[in-house]
Amino acid sequence: MPASIEVHARPDPLRSHGAWIVLVLAVGAGALCGSERGVVTGLFIGTVFAGGFLATGAWVVGLRRKLRQAAAGAVLAGTCLSLALVARDDWSFLGVVGLAALCAVAAAGSSARWGFLSTPALAFGLAALSLAAPAAALTEPADAARAAALFCALWPFSVWRSVRIATPLRSGALWDRRKLRALGLRESALHALWAGTAACGASWIG
Repeated sequence: MPASIEVHARPDPLRSHGAWIVLVLAVGAGALCGSERGVVTGLFIGTVFAGGFLATGAWVVGLRRKLRQAAAGAVLAGTCLSLALVARDDWSFLGVVGLAALCAVAAAGSSARWGFLSTPALAFGLAALSLAAPAAALTEPADAARAAALFCALWPFSVWRSVRIATPLRSGALWDRRKLRALGLRESALHALWAGTAACGASWIG
């Protein structure tokens, strides 16, 4: 690994294992917090976020290089969104999906201006991913408080852990592959533990 990292370089978000872990855990926590009949549709909505992440990541890198990924992401998101709309009577989750899209755009803009390791870029990007949890949990209007509590538990935690790691990287700290792998495993375990705790806690609300 180089001794310093160019934080303003154009990264490939899709190669970030941490981002995928945050997204998968958010979807799982949201689906578990919804009603029993909402687990499947919660997974549909989670897949909408996965498709959106594919498309957004391809856009950030450059559509000329990632056109297939962008198209696949758009098709995946559109298909699963249609399935979720057919399966659910309440469409309040669309507001959360729209908010996530705005956060993704803000994350891309912050990354271009301040670098992909900057706190604004991380905060907006993780907000877009963490919003998958309340979107998946919103099976019916009564789940609104539960969905909000879930987001308020997941998002600050992911930002805290990510900024904690990004700070030494921004200062040019040397990270070798072995240390990065060990750090990634530890953070994945912490995120999984916290997501499970947040899902259990939120399930008692409402």
